[in-house]
Amino acid sequence: MIEIINMERYREGIERLSTNFSEKDGMPPVCGRIINYLFLKPDAEATFEELITYFQVSKSAVSNALKMLEQRGVVISKTRYGQRKRYFSINVNIDDILNVISEKHIQMKEYIHEIMQLRSSSDTEVDKNLRNILKLINLINEKYPQIIAEFRNQLNNEKQ
Repeated sequence: MIEIINMERYREGIERLSTNFSEKDGMPPVCGRIINYLFLKPDAEATFEELITYFQVSKSAVSNALKMLEQRGVVISKTRYGQRKRYFSINVNIDDILNVISEKHIQMKEYIHEIMQLRSSSDTEVDKNLRNILKLINLINEKYPQIIAEFRNQLNNEKQ
């Protein structure tokens, strides 16, 4: 209970950031709240019961949000030896995050490509903008491996 009281100082920030985050990514607001709660919590993890108590929402709302976040690879859960409780935390595995970014690029490219195929015209301003977006995505995908290699190099240099 002490942890929940300590988290009260973040409530306004959690609410403000969560609507921005979840709405942009097509998730319910509870998802954004949980993500921000876990980022701001000193030990960066919470139990199912703790989340229900803090947010004062139904078990199903928290359960559905956690399932969605786990499916997207944003949140991971674990149990501690000898306990049945699950502890949820943010997935900060860099490889998982890089894979999600790469998948988003591919999905966006496929989406725009399909939209362009369904459009009957090809000379409108919208079509030109869609082609430019595809060019940008292709450039990002082309440079992405180099950027990742450079990023990993920087991480390795920091370790030394």
